[in-house]
Amino acid sequence: GGFSLSIPVGAENPEAAWEFIKCATSYEGHLSWARDTAAIPTHREAARDPILLADPNWETVISVMETSSGGNYLAAYPNWFEQIQTRQEQVWTGELTPEEALEQAQQEIERVMAERGQAGD
Repeated sequence: GGFSLSIPVGAENPEAAWEFIKCATSYEGHLSWARDTAAIPTHREAARDPILLADPNWETVISVMETSSGGNYLAAYPNWFEQIQTRQEQVWTGELTPEEALEQAQQEIERVMAERGQAGD
């Protein structure tokens, strides 16, 4: 789930699973998935395929891929974004300004990272 592919320890057919992952994450795999599901592929070359670009509704999303990213992964705190999510409603209800929410989230992320012996950036 969650659009991630992995091979669990002890999987019955890890070689077959790896072959599937390689296929699904290839240019052709992304192109096929995009055509079949109308989902924008994250594979940058596949996203620019003429077949997909023929759909004018995708132009904006494809252009945004030039400056977007999948986010930052912190091994010591993979779920760091929860600190922002827990404060979003407080911003919407006016309890916190966006700046206050971000500052609080940053402080909590740094606290957790320090607790786990990792430097926060």
